[in-house]
Amino acid sequence: MSQVMPIEEIGLDDQGNLFVRPSAASADEFTHIYRAAMGIRWNSRLRALYAYEPARWVSTDLFKQIVSAVCSEYGIQLKGTPATIWNRIPADLRKTIEAFDLNTTASRHLQ
Repeated sequence: MSQVMPIEEIGLDDQGNLFVRPSAASADEFTHIYRAAMGIRWNSRLRALYAYEPARWVSTDLFKQIVSAVCSEYGIQLKGTPATIWNRIPADLRKTIEAFDLNTTASRHLQ
């Protein structure tokens, strides 16, 4: 069974690229996410996960990819909570992300 980690923030940066900031214990918590070979990187300064090639992804698919990469590489399920901050996320995107079942093994959603 996977460990569950709350998501602190889901947002769009100044260029409109989606990022996910887990409630990680340290700034280097997900430094090795690239090893999952799923196109996801960790920004230690921002403490956030993001896409290596953001133009390649639709925001909803990118969110699923980030969750899947963390589950695959670290065995951690990222989960939104009522305390999750939604930064610049349009209502329709937020609704879609919230509907995504984070309690199910993330890899099942990419099939």
